[in-house]
Amino acid sequence: MTAKTLHFEVPMFIESGLVNGSMERIGGVIRDPHKENNKVIAWMRQIGQVGQTVESSGELIENVMRSAGLSAPTVLNLLTSVMPLLNIAMAGYSLLDIISDIRSQRRKIEHIYERIEEEFWQDRMANLVAALELGERLHVVENLAFAYELVGEITDSLLETKEHFRVDFDDLLKSAEFSDNMEFALRFHAASMLVVAMVVRSWLQLGERRLALDWLSSVMRAQKERTRRLVRKLLGSPSALYFHESVNEEYFDRFLSIEGWLRGKRDILRDLIQDSRKRFWDEGAVDDLFVLVPVNRKELSNNPFYVGSLPLAEIAIENYQRLEGFEHELKSMSPSLKEWEAIGSDQIGDYNGYILLVDDTLVE
Repeated sequence: MTAKTLHFEVPMFIESGLVNGSMERIGGVIRDPHKENNKVIAWMRQIGQVGQTVESSGELIENVMRSAGLSAPTVLNLLTSVMPLLNIAMAGYSLLDIISDIRSQRRKIEHIYERIEEEFWQDRMANLVAALELGERLHVVENLAFAYELVGEITDSLLETKEHFRVDFDDLLKSAEFSDNMEFALRFHAASMLVVAMVVRSWLQLGERRLALDWLSSVMRAQKERTRRLVRKLLGSPSALYFHESVNEEYFDRFLSIEGWLRGKRDILRDLIQDSRKRFWDEGAVDDLFVLVPVNRKELSNNPFYVGSLPLAEIAIENYQRLEGFEHELKSMSPSLKEWEAIGSDQIGDYNGYILLVDDTLVE
């Protein structure tokens, strides 16, 4: 394993690389897309108890996000969001931490089931409850054979839970109702990713890094497809509506950033204009900008739907990218999770916040 240098601030060469596009952030990792196999240059980690405000979260993650092209309102939204967000990295985040996050989301989801009048929600949550209890037992098990048996049971229960979440997510996305249901869909989407993270972390608990990586890689395509569907729904249609003069610069820029992720490239303006030209003069498209039913033109100054939906789209993308970052992290870590977690521990002490591990051997 090559030596890693610990940083509490973003090194200038990484900040410059993120700004000019020679490097990219994927969740909690920073990689060089031009190097062979998209080599990871740096890994972000959360150390200790990081608060839910910009002031207490530390400047490192904020600077990384801004350098990577996220707007100030987007960064603020992600750092202070009340919606569920995955941890920035897998290392240093224990199985009990993940279980605690899932328990918190479970209560929110039970409330959603009550709101949408899901008759069998208790049955739907039974597998999740069982998996969480088994996960807590796994944390103290010393017998290796029994531990493997527990992880097998945890995986089976969580796979059934994930399938329930997928069905409920799909049902919400098909609904004609917009505001509450899209927030509910995002919670199911995030809960599904937390379930994935718990399966992965359970196998890592046994030292099975390759098996954990293979399992995670096998679900990434479906997770990305669901993320794209959710984001498209949140953006609304057609995209021409965001070119209306009433959309201020902040939201227009955030829309462009989201479209950039959907299209997989930075320079997307010409593509968007080409796709939208036929709708630029469509009065119905202008109406869609404000609500999903026709409105009186005098109501154009009212609160448009995208004010609430764009932040949800940003959270959905961030969660997917953090899950994707887990995959890159697993590919790059040493065979031992404990060794990986311990890197730089002698320099951290009682530090609370975010740190950056940098592989200086990959920096030209």
